Amino acid sequence: MDKLLSLVREKLPAATSPTVRSKLEQLLTAAARGVGANPSVTSEGLAHWLGTQLESCLRVEEAARTKAKASVGATMAVGKTRGSGAAGDADSSAAAADGHAAGNDGAAHRYLLTHFCLTVLNGSLKRGVLAGRDPGSLALLDPLLPLLVRCLDSRHMGTVQAALKALTVLVGVQQLPGLPAAAAGAGKALSSLLRKVPDAGHPLAQDCFKLLGAMLRDCPSYHPPTPQ
Repeated sequence: MDKLLSLVREKLPAATSPTVRSKLEQLLTAAARGVGANPSVTSEGLAHWLGTQLESCLRVEEAARTKAKASVGATMAVGKTRGSGAAGDADSSAAAADGHAAGNDGAAHRYLLTHFCLTVLNGSLKRGVLAGRDPGSLALLDPLLPLLVRCLDSRHMGTVQAALKALTVLVGVQQLPGLPAAAAGAGKALSSLLRKVPDAGHPLAQDCFKLLGAMLRDCPSYHPPTPQ
């Protein structure tokens, strides 16, 4: 699997091409199915691997977002010094800065690997090696909670929705020690996400409501800071 992901990472800079991106998505979808069907996969090995991969992907995504925001802010500041007549140029320059900040190292498309990891996780939680609720399995799942909360800040809806689904399942496992902290972080992210969706019927809003309902039902320590 590491060899496959290494190959995908090498191709990420070319994922600006819709054709290349589509092929990578198809490859990762097939790989996720393969992980689920592999009888040699163990719960301990998979949980550790997912944690390592998600942490790596999130670090890259978060650094790219921070760099892009800084570049856009600097570009907009330059635009303001040129006067209101340059507003259109500033908007164009800001978009260019955003793309430049992400670089051509594939960081802008690292979400493909993040989504792949979440797909594997969701499959294993439903009917795979991480579906158990014994103390040993729970100890493996707990470290994934903060990583899933960080995934909710992703710019990519597929990643956010996959993280919401995983969190909804894990919130139902009330014995997880990290649940109170994760619920607090997830609650803040839900508030932000629900402000961005166009209406309550949007698929993202529906996934948010499912997680919110699970937290209100199964996490006694969770208290929404504002009406949600």
